[in-house]
Amino acid sequence: MSIDVGGFAADSSIEIWAYSTPTYLTSMTVGSDLAAGTVVTLPSSIRPGEHTIVVTGTGADGEPIELSLGILVVEEIEEPAAEPAVVADDATEATTETDGGASTGIVIAFAILALLLATGLLFFLLARRRQRGSTDDSAAARA
Repeated sequence: MSIDVGGFAADSSIEIWAYSTPTYLTSMTVGSDLAAGTVVTLPSSIRPGEHTIVVTGTGADGEPIELSLGILVVEEIEEPAAEPAVVADDATEATTETDGGASTGIVIAFAILALLLATGLLFFLLARRRQRGSTDDSAAARA
């Protein structure tokens, strides 16, 4: 699964966990652009069913950030082996090739997870900015 996040403090550490049973997945360091990204493989101990991916770290403002997103892990569906295709190189020689079938359901689910995490972070940052703006406005009104 691909995880891309932003808005964290530069050079800080982010941890990624999977829950129903707490399972540490990985950690990464935020770059100077306040963003980080990684690809995580879920361990086989995470069984099919509903789980939550949690990303924790320190925001650019120094406050703790915790992003969470529910996911559904499904059993990998093994696709039947593809029929070999005969490819003629010329009139006297032929070779066979097979198509490798890849399970795309899990890849799509994790792409959606990354998108939802990024969207959640965006809404979090917008709400925080609005909150600061209203605090600044009330302080200016009192002055």
